[in-house]
This record gives sequence, C-alpha cells and structure tokens, in this order.
Amino acid sequence: MAKPYRVNAFVRINNTVISSLLRLGIKVWSFSLLTVRGRKSGKPIVTPVAIFVQDQKRYLIAPYGVVNWVRNLRTAGGEAALTWDGTAKRFMPSSFRQRLQHPFFEKLCVLALRAFPL
Repeated sequence: MAKPYRVNAFVRINNTVISSLLRLGIKVWSFSLLTVRGRKSGKPIVTPVAIFVQDQKRYLIAPYGVVNWVRNLRTAGGEAALTWDGTAKRFMPSSFRQRLQHPFFEKLCVLALRAFPL
C-alpha cells in the first residue's frame, strides 16, 4: 500500500503565503482558491490549488492523490467554488476519475520533463 501524503512545514508555509496573496487579489501563477464544505465540520474550507488550462478548459488536478480537499469535494457532492482572478465562481467537477486518459496529461508530462530534467 502506498504511503499517505503528509503535509510538511514548507508546504504549510507556502500554502499560507499563496492563500494570503490570492485573497489580496494578487495573481500567483495558475493558483486559485478552492472553497469546499468540510466533510466533518461542514464549515467552508479554503485551500490553494493549481489550475491547469488547456484548450480553454480548466483542469483541477490532485497531484498528491486523494488528499483532504479531494475527500471534502467528494463528500460535498462536488459542489465547490473557485476564486479565480478575484472572483468566486461555483462549479461542479465533471469527473472524479482516478486516471483520466486524455492527451492533456501527456502534454503536461512532456512539459514537466522539459522544465525539470532528470
């Protein structure tokens, strides 16, 4: 069984800084604020996520697998809001598939390998 992803101190600090900048209306790369109802508390939980845009479609990808925001989104029935460029928009994800066979992912992998050569 795979080891579950644990958030370390660097990621927490990074998320706090990115969230603060986004709340102030400062654009930070392709990041957006995801607001989803907590699965246990029912309170709105806000977390920064990276949005990938390809052919005028937005993709919300969980690179670390099924983490808390993914679990919350599934429990909330997919109802969430994305704060993008200072405006919040409600949305319902079209798919929760574990592995999506799409040319977008091939292109993303090629771009990642070019940016971070092994």
